[in-house]
Amino acid sequence: MWKPDRNSPKPLYRQIAEHIERRIAFGELPPASALPSERKFAEQLGVNRSTVVQAYEELRASGVIESVTGSGTRVSSYQWGMALARTPNWNRYVGGGTFLPNLPLMRKIREGIRREEAYINFASGELAPELSPNEAIRQAMGNRSFQEPLGYGDPQGYVPLRAALSSFLSEYRSIQATDESVFITSGSQQSLYLIAQCLLSPGHAIAIENPSYGYSLPMFQSGSCPGNSPSRSPEAA
Repeated sequence: MWKPDRNSPKPLYRQIAEHIERRIAFGELPPASALPSERKFAEQLGVNRSTVVQAYEELRASGVIESVTGSGTRVSSYQWGMALARTPNWNRYVGGGTFLPNLPLMRKIREGIRREEAYINFASGELAPELSPNEAIRQAMGNRSFQEPLGYGDPQGYVPLRAALSSFLSEYRSIQATDESVFITSGSQQSLYLIAQCLLSPGHAIAIENPSYGYSLPMFQSGSCPGNSPSRSPEAA
């Protein structure tokens, strides 16, 4: 977990404020995300509560966060004080569909498990790692190495892969990102769908090649995608 640098000439409260701003800018904390209480956040960072209070006050004054009596502190819906351009909240579009997920609860569970807190995760409906029959699977595979638990991976994608991609983007593309701001899709179709959901609105024109990727055409024509109306011809759009 990130901790402020006590050897830095920059005040601790300013480091904390900038850290929260970066997480918002990278899309790790989407609008309306709940922030820890001042006391709990101070315990996590190993600083005085007054330091976190000062950081929150600075962010609140710039319009980045807001506090509501009885609801705690949250990321503002409109960050008019942000200097950095925020990335889209991809998790919002991934979670869209027939069933509305309990995103705040799932986020809290995942973050707690990553910090190795005493959480028992009943949300994913999978075996605990210690109950996974790895030995039986290894024998069935001809004594090949098998150590992975039989469960769901991180919904944002394999963590080491996301870390490698963020490092690659920084070194070779001069794009600043973190592993938490990288999302691994299950294929190009899902990528196109998320991009269309995020960037397009009804009536927008889409320019594509002709011939083009066949699976993208019905998606752009579909009424379920906000990027185009069903009557619009993909080739002509």
